[in-house]
Amino acid sequence: MNLRPYQESCVNAMIADYTNPYSRGDNSLAVLPQGSGKSLVIAEFARRLNIPVLILAPTQEIITQNRAKLRAIVPAEDIGTYSASLKEKTISKFTFATIQSVYKKPQEFAHFPVVIIDECHLLSPREINTMYMRFFAGIGNPKVYGLSATPWRNELVYQKVNDELYAAIGVKMCNRMWIKGEKKSFWKKILHTTSHSELLDGGYLSPIEYVHNSLVPYEAIPVNISHSDFNLEGYSKMIIGFEANILNTIAEAQRRYSSVLVFCVDVAQANRLSEIIKGSRVVTGDTPKKQRTAIIEGFKDGTIQTVFNVNCLNTGFDHPDLRCVINLRPIKSPSLILQLAGRLTRTSPTKTHGTLIDLTGTYKHFGPIEEVEVYKKDGWAWTFKSAYVDDWHDKMLFKMKVQKEKKVVATSVNLDLPF
Repeated sequence: MNLRPYQESCVNAMIADYTNPYSRGDNSLAVLPQGSGKSLVIAEFARRLNIPVLILAPTQEIITQNRAKLRAIVPAEDIGTYSASLKEKTISKFTFATIQSVYKKPQEFAHFPVVIIDECHLLSPREINTMYMRFFAGIGNPKVYGLSATPWRNELVYQKVNDELYAAIGVKMCNRMWIKGEKKSFWKKILHTTSHSELLDGGYLSPIEYVHNSLVPYEAIPVNISHSDFNLEGYSKMIIGFEANILNTIAEAQRRYSSVLVFCVDVAQANRLSEIIKGSRVVTGDTPKKQRTAIIEGFKDGTIQTVFNVNCLNTGFDHPDLRCVINLRPIKSPSLILQLAGRLTRTSPTKTHGTLIDLTGTYKHFGPIEEVEVYKKDGWAWTFKSAYVDDWHDKMLFKMKVQKEKKVVATSVNLDLPF
């Protein structure tokens, strides 16, 4: 397998970590942006180790993509798939699986000394009673490698400010989160990082053109009762009067671009818009599997030009020729911001760039994803930065005042963030 230089560097770092006797008890992370070819890194690392490796992925689409790369370099009989969604339950030397399919059967996987987790930010490294943690304990705590473009999570924390208690949703680097009740972290180190800008400079990713056209001021978007996210139901009602603008934007995008992916606020909005946009389709979490597969295949082969999506094509969806994303959903989570824009970064032979049309103000306030970088602050503490924030670890996304008995007081608090 001919790897790109950064892929080779990542695989070498993982091999060196595995063979280092002082790292045997450590679980390690590698940071690779969307479109960087994580599946190639996983395949080559497994091939070079040449021992039983269990590869966990969150969706059947990601399993299928990762498995295809490994099939190109190892014998077919060495590859197994254990996934209810794919209707396969075979275990082999290299086995792909979802955690939902295997966590209740650890005895069948106890012989795997190494586990790779794709999209590893989905694992909560603080909780010991999750499916992941119970499974790892059940198979004897193997060596775990995690790959992600966003090695951080949103975390609920409590803070005291001037003797007043606040509950806050903050951003935490995964390797800086301690397991509850223990003075240690699940992820011990970050072995490798590649930034979006490095891949863009190397010609490995498509540039993004950002078009900002906010329907309402970003600062005026309401938050939900728990202050854990925007109030999407309230926001959806706020922008109903703007649907003529939205439809005009979609129609113009269809005129200019061969493929348009729209991220909607909710299912009602997606269905409403799709009824008007002829030939479009809707994909939500409730879309039947066969229907979803048919829609995605039609989108990729060009027979479907426009797809309305509600929070389910932001990860694991690989369409290199995607030309335009229209964002109708306001976002504060850096992970989700990157996931949505990352749908446009893959290259294709006839594609010069992708266009992101943001009607929410999200990207105007966050900045371009090309400026996001995971780095060591002061030479030791891993964090990440974006256009307007140099250190995201411990930054608060939402905050609310709490009474002594931890009842929420219905008042919002301004944050020291630029958005």
